[in-house]
Amino acid sequence: MVKHADEKKESDGFSTTIFNREFWMHNLLIVPKVLFFSMIFAINTCYTYRTRFFRHEFGIPTNNYGILASILSLVAFASAPFWTYLADRLRKPKVILMIAAFGQAASFFLFLLIKRGTIDTLLQTMVAVVCVGSLVNFFNGALYPLLDRIVVVILSSSTHGTISKDLYGRQRLWGSLGNFIAVSLMGFLMHGDNYQVTYPAVGISFTIFLIIGYYLIPSDKIHKNKNVEDDNHKGEKESNSDAEKFSTWESMKKLFGNPRFSFFLLIVLFNGLAKAMGSHFMSNYLEEEADGLSATKGQVAIASNCGQTMEILIFLFSKDLIQRFGINTLMVVAQLSLIIRFAIHSFLPVGQNNEIYIYIAYFAEAMKGISFGCMTASGVMVAVKEAPKHLQATAQGLFSGIYIGLAPSLAGIIGYMLIPDVAPLSEDESEASILNRKLELLKSSNDRRNKVKNEKDEVLKSAEAEVK
Repeated sequence: MVKHADEKKESDGFSTTIFNREFWMHNLLIVPKVLFFSMIFAINTCYTYRTRFFRHEFGIPTNNYGILASILSLVAFASAPFWTYLADRLRKPKVILMIAAFGQAASFFLFLLIKRGTIDTLLQTMVAVVCVGSLVNFFNGALYPLLDRIVVVILSSSTHGTISKDLYGRQRLWGSLGNFIAVSLMGFLMHGDNYQVTYPAVGISFTIFLIIGYYLIPSDKIHKNKNVEDDNHKGEKESNSDAEKFSTWESMKKLFGNPRFSFFLLIVLFNGLAKAMGSHFMSNYLEEEADGLSATKGQVAIASNCGQTMEILIFLFSKDLIQRFGINTLMVVAQLSLIIRFAIHSFLPVGQNNEIYIYIAYFAEAMKGISFGCMTASGVMVAVKEAPKHLQATAQGLFSGIYIGLAPSLAGIIGYMLIPDVAPLSEDESEASILNRKLELLKSSNDRRNKVKNEKDEVLKSAEAEVK
């Protein structure tokens, strides 16, 4: 009787749990997962196939994209600390995030006002594209660091305990899934040079994110009144008084005066620089015959998937990795992974058409995913740990701005100086080109099947004619 009663109690408990708001909000942490997925999905509708979008819509040559991309990345680097510092001073991260998301979506539609360049008007067209693109990146610089900060606040609430910040990686992996689905969907919709589909995709996806963010992101007033982001168990009033005590210059001086934080930013710069160099200039390395590994389109796709898989796995187990090995170890692994990646590609013989080298390259590309996962998961935690409470969003902005803004910009300039004949691709462009190869491979496979079918039909018809 006792056993049956316990079983009935467990059954009733499970049936009520899945319909319980606390189960979804606190046990499954559904809010940060949905926020990351929807925001990064929306962002990648803007940036997928960006090089080809500029070339097809505005007639900008691919070899001119390097300087253009460097300028846009510098804008993202400069804007991220601006927005996050503004959020710290006003203590309204939700409002700032919503304004920035709306601003990015709205400014993207200004591209519709730019006419395709000709030989005589190409310079004016490029200037117009740089102006609009800079405005888009100005707003985009706020999104990643502010959402990171908001998610850390949610995870640091008293409901989850102080250690729940380590769950950040498991929430961030949903952003990686959103990125993968956005790239796949945009590649499918754009197949056949249908780049106009970008505009409705951007409008719809950002509208969805704004609605989700409005209802799911906790109110700024709640953050102000509740002690949910207090890592050291100090009152929120103390944090607010610190923000008022220091001027802008004194606050930034205090932040950069922390040697651990300054050294952390230097590590982020070099890691981001190496990662961006690989993303910009190695997208066609595997497939090239003379100067590459002569991989097929399917093998190039597998190499890309190896990196994405490792990235998701690192995010999934980031809490256990941080607890077992510590944040510093993950940052060291992030550096070593990129060193291993480039060392393998440097020593692999090119032009040999040897499949064994391609399998080794799979391992090298997996290192890229490990590096990104470790750097992102540990970097967000370092920014929270080392920055004063009233500058934690600013610290997130500096981390994000250097990693996805300054580093790619410098990589584009350095790469253009070293190999000017090779047009750099953005990170999303590299992933999009991989997807395009997948679609081309699928199309060629279907063409071959249709050709074989037609040949069989012709043979049957000729055989029937001979019988008659």
